[in-house]
Amino acid sequence: MSNVVSLTARDGSAVEFVNSEPKQGAIKDVFFSPDRSYVVAFFRKELGESGRRRIEKLVGEYYKSIFNRVGGEYWRTTFCWPEKIVEYEGRLGVVMPVYSPNFYFQTGNLAGEEKEGKWWASAKNYNRFVPPEEKGTLGGFLRACLELSRAVRRMHATGLAHSDLSYKNCLIDPKGGRACIIDVDGLVVPGLFAPEVLGTRDFIAPEVVATSHLSRKDPARVLPSRSTDLHALAVMIYLCLLHRHPLQGESFSDLEAKEQEKMQMGEHAVFIEHPTDSSNRRKVSAGEEKSLPWVDPEQVPYTVCGPYLKALFDQAFIEGLHTPMKRPIANAWEESLVKTLDLLLPCSNPRCVKHEFVYREQPKQICPYCGAHYKDTVPVFEYFMSRNGVDYLPEGRKLVAYEGKELFLWHIDKTVEYNEKLTANQKLRVAYFTKEGDDWILNNERIPHLYDLTNQKAVPCGSSVKLDDCMRLSLCDEKRSYVAQIRIVNRVKQVGLAEAALGVSLDLVDAQYAKRSKRVDAILKKVQSLRLPVARVGSPFRYKLSYKDLCEEDKGFSLTVLETRGFEEFGLSCRAENDALLIDGVPTKEYSGRVDFYINGRFKSSYQFGTKARIPGEFRFANVHISKQLEIKSGASGSAETAAQPEIPDEVSERVPASSEPGTERAQDDFSKEIPLEEGSAGA
Repeated sequence: MSNVVSLTARDGSAVEFVNSEPKQGAIKDVFFSPDRSYVVAFFRKELGESGRRRIEKLVGEYYKSIFNRVGGEYWRTTFCWPEKIVEYEGRLGVVMPVYSPNFYFQTGNLAGEEKEGKWWASAKNYNRFVPPEEKGTLGGFLRACLELSRAVRRMHATGLAHSDLSYKNCLIDPKGGRACIIDVDGLVVPGLFAPEVLGTRDFIAPEVVATSHLSRKDPARVLPSRSTDLHALAVMIYLCLLHRHPLQGESFSDLEAKEQEKMQMGEHAVFIEHPTDSSNRRKVSAGEEKSLPWVDPEQVPYTVCGPYLKALFDQAFIEGLHTPMKRPIANAWEESLVKTLDLLLPCSNPRCVKHEFVYREQPKQICPYCGAHYKDTVPVFEYFMSRNGVDYLPEGRKLVAYEGKELFLWHIDKTVEYNEKLTANQKLRVAYFTKEGDDWILNNERIPHLYDLTNQKAVPCGSSVKLDDCMRLSLCDEKRSYVAQIRIVNRVKQVGLAEAALGVSLDLVDAQYAKRSKRVDAILKKVQSLRLPVARVGSPFRYKLSYKDLCEEDKGFSLTVLETRGFEEFGLSCRAENDALLIDGVPTKEYSGRVDFYINGRFKSSYQFGTKARIPGEFRFANVHISKQLEIKSGASGSAETAAQPEIPDEVSERVPASSEPGTERAQDDFSKEIPLEEGSAGA
C-alpha cells in the first residue's frame, strides 16, 4: 500500500500504520496497522514533560509490573494498554492492541459499534436499542463486572488510579461476560502524576463534586484518586446490573437540571434506595414507560442482586458515599461477585430478558425480572470451613445446583481462588449435577477425596452420590476441605397435600439451638390442640392461631405458609399474618371433613466430623401431619359453636423421608417434649 507508513518504535521494533482518515478519540487520532492487529494512536496536542514521562512509565515500568508476572496474560484482554512509543512528524504516539471482536455489536442497527458502557447504563438504551440477542444474561453481566473489579484491583495494587472510570472508558460484553478498561494513558500516580481530568459526569465522587469550585492549590480541594475510583466502580456495577443510576432520584427537582445534578452528586447525595432516607426516591415520570421496569426501584429493587452485592451497595452508597475510607475495595467486589455467580438459577421463561436470577432464601423461587416460578427443587450447598481442624464455622457462602451445573476446583478447595492466576488444569471441571427422576445426583469426575459424612463412605472419582436433605459432604482432603451441608428447597408440591380436600403446608424456622429451644414444640402443640369453630354458609368466618408470644424475645422464629389446597373452593383463605395463622372468609358451600396440616421444621444443631471437629448445622423434621375436623353448615349463624370431633379422631403422624438422619424421629403424640438430639454424636 502506498499510504502505509513504516516507523521504528523506541524499543527498536518495526511499526506500520495505514495513513488514511483516522478514527478520532477525545485526545488522540487512531490509525490501524495494515493487518488491523494493532493501532497507532497519536496525541493531537503536545503532552509536555510530565505527560511524556507518564507515557514512558506506562509502557515501561507499569507495563512490566502488570503483564510480566504470574497471570499477566489474563490482563491483555482486560486492559487496552499502550505497549510501545513512536514519533511521527513531531507527534508522540503509542501502539496498542485492537479491541477483541466480542466488544463490537454483531447484529441489529448497532452492528460494528463498540460495546461501550452507555448501552447498559441507560434503561432507555438497553430496552430500545440493544438487540435481544446481544443483551446477554445476568450471569454475563456479573462476569463482566467481575473482570472490571479485577482490573481495578490490579491497577490499585500497582499504585495507579484511573481517575476517569466510566461507561466511556469501559467496554462491556454481557453476552460473553467480558470487560475491558480503555484509555489508560491518563492514569494517576499519587505524588508523581496528578489527574488531568475530574472524571465523567455520573461517576465523579461526591467529595470531588463538592469541592470542584475550589482552586487546585486549595488543600481542601479533592482530586481523583484510588478512593474516587472505588466510587466509580460501585456506580458502574450498579448501572450494569440495574440499568439506572444510584444517585439520580427526585431530590432538588425544583432546581435547574445542572444545579440539581450538582446537588444530587455532591455533598447532598443520597442513595435512591436508602432504607431510611426517602428524600431522593426514584419515581417513574411520564414518557419513561419504555424504560420499565429498570427505572422503578420498587419493581426491580437492588436486593434482586443477592445478599452479597446488596451489602456492598449499602457500604458504597450509604456508609461510604460521603466517607471514602468506608467504600468497598475492588477485592470485596470481586469476592462478592464470585459468590453471587454461585447463586444463579436459570429462569424457566425462555423470553426472560435476563435468563437467570439470584437464588433467595424464601419458600418459592420466583424470577424477579419476569415473574416466572422456578419449577424444580433446588439443592443448596452451605459451606463450612475450619482454620484449626476442630471448629467448623459457616464460611458465609452458598452454592445452588441445577441440571448441568458444574463444580470447579475453587468450589471444593479452600486454598484455590477463582482469579487470573488459575492454571489450565485448575480451570477443568471436577464434578457436575444431574437429575434422575426426583433425585439430584452429584457426579464426581476429578475430586479425589469426596466423602459422604452422613453415610460415612467415600465417593471415588468416576462415581456419583445421591443428594439428600441435611446431607453433609467433605469436598477435599482434611487440610484443604470445605464441608458442605445440603438443603433441598423449593419443593413444588408438599408430600401428602395433593390428596387433601382442605390442607395447608407450614414451614417453621427457629434460630435457636435445638437443646435450648422449645418454640417449635410449642407451635406443634398449639396446632395439635386447636378446635375449629363451626362455620356457616354466607356468614363471615375467622379463626386465628396466634404465636406472637413465641416471637417477643427475638426475630429468630418464623412460620411460613408454603402451600394451601382447597380453601378457595369453599370461599376461605389460609395464610400467615402478623405472628398468626389465619383461616378466614365467607363460606360458599357446606363441608364436613378434615383440614390437614403438614408441618416442616428446622433449627440449629451441631454434629461431629472425625474425632474432634464439630460443625454447626441444622436439625430438621418433615411432614408432621395433624388433621382437624371442620364443619361448614347451611343456615344462619347462631351462638359460637365448636365442631364436634368424634367422627374423625385427631390424626397425628410423621412421615420421615428417606433423607432424614438417624435419631431425628420423635414420638408421634408428645410434642411438648424437647426433640431428642445428642449433640456431638456421629451423624446427629
